[in-house]
Amino acid sequence: MKILARKGTSSVYGLTCDSREWLTVLCCINATGQAIPSFYIFKGSRIIGNYIEDCEEGAAMAMQKKAWMTGELFQAWIEHFKKCIGQDVGLQNRHLLILDGHGSHVSLAVVSKAYHAGIEILTLPTHTSHKLQPLDVSVFKSLKVNFRKQRQAWQHQTASSQASKRELAAIASKAIQLSLNEHNIKAGFRTTRIWPLDNTACKFDGMPCMYISTEREMANEEEGIEEDNLS
Repeated sequence: MKILARKGTSSVYGLTCDSREWLTVLCCINATGQAIPSFYIFKGSRIIGNYIEDCEEGAAMAMQKKAWMTGELFQAWIEHFKKCIGQDVGLQNRHLLILDGHGSHVSLAVVSKAYHAGIEILTLPTHTSHKLQPLDVSVFKSLKVNFRKQRQAWQHQTASSQASKRELAAIASKAIQLSLNEHNIKAGFRTTRIWPLDNTACKFDGMPCMYISTEREMANEEEGIEEDNLS
């Protein structure tokens, strides 16, 4: 965004979006380069209007007091996912759903609901999504850039700094439709080696290793004591 000011001005201010309407969006893609309509979670306790009226066709929405994903809402998303992929899913024709290890994704209720819906869940190891999750690898960076551009375009058009729930969702939807394209999606699966499958190509540099410490070792680390110096 370019801001014009008189030459020599020491402080130049610009209008930024400071909306208090927070939003979480769940995106889902597959290895053929397709994406299902998004699931929008708005901050609040009750739905007053159709906040996703200007979003992509087939999108769904829910409310949560902090706009966070919960186990209950993820069960609702499972229903949304099943609806989007059609009637071919079932116990005899199962689908694989690859997720990060967020707590809302791995509850017994979620796993049970997914299983009976014909969906097998595979969770990625903790702290590896930047290497193994296609959305993180090739989509979300583009999404952030496009969201920023769409938000700035909205600001220029409305001269406003605070977007409503409906306006914020529309801004996000435009960015999503630009970023979740076939090229970006396939690049994510190819880079993570999920598809085409290549289990020898993943490099583990940049992934923190798990280290199990005893209570005594942890206490010594906090006190700055080395085990070898203990008698």
